[in-house]
Amino acid sequence: MLGFAAQDDPWLKRLCSRLGCAVAAVDYRLAPETPSPGAAEDGFTAYQWLVREAEALALDNTRIGIAGQSGGGGIAAATVLLVRDRVGSAPLFQSLTSPMLDDRNLTASSHEISDIGIWDRSTNILAWQAILGDRAGTDDVSPYSAPSRAEDLSALPPTFVAVGELDCFRDEDLDYAARLRAHGVPVELHLYPGAYHAFDLFAPESQLAATFQQSWFSYLARQFQDTSTP
Repeated sequence: MLGFAAQDDPWLKRLCSRLGCAVAAVDYRLAPETPSPGAAEDGFTAYQWLVREAEALALDNTRIGIAGQSGGGGIAAATVLLVRDRVGSAPLFQSLTSPMLDDRNLTASSHEISDIGIWDRSTNILAWQAILGDRAGTDDVSPYSAPSRAEDLSALPPTFVAVGELDCFRDEDLDYAARLRAHGVPVELHLYPGAYHAFDLFAPESQLAATFQQSWFSYLARQFQDTSTP
């Protein structure tokens, strides 16, 4: 419900320079004007366009990953589910940083993290109400809106998950990573002690942010370089 694609240009340019890759930042439609799964549909449309236009853009359409952070991480995960279910294949990888995955707000961390001024329980409930309206927390929620609702996580691509210990998304992210692994998906999981939501953006010069960035860049580089990945 917040933000726009161009706001990430500075660090996406650094990412491109460091990895020698191209990045397409999807300006997906926001809630509540566009209810879910509109944003994931936008992600799916963008992915399909990249695959189709890759040759004209001098890109390899077999080496496209999908990534997102926070709300965008949830949309990235939902987009990957759409690609699997509609196309019958998967992107090269998915990278999910502090992803927003579960509208039910039942986990311990969703109750623990409140009134801290970053992204807490009350903010999260408000956001899900904007995204889903009256459907939030009910049985009428699709995995393409809240990926934690997906029962089948098989045939998904290798996945990177990172989250802070003091993030209200902590437990839903850890659970998603564990369930991916249980379905045979290769997972690299990072839990950062003492880190709050979006710590790498609010404190980019901190040692913890540097540690995260190094781990993330290393993961992305390995995925792009691993020619054995389907």
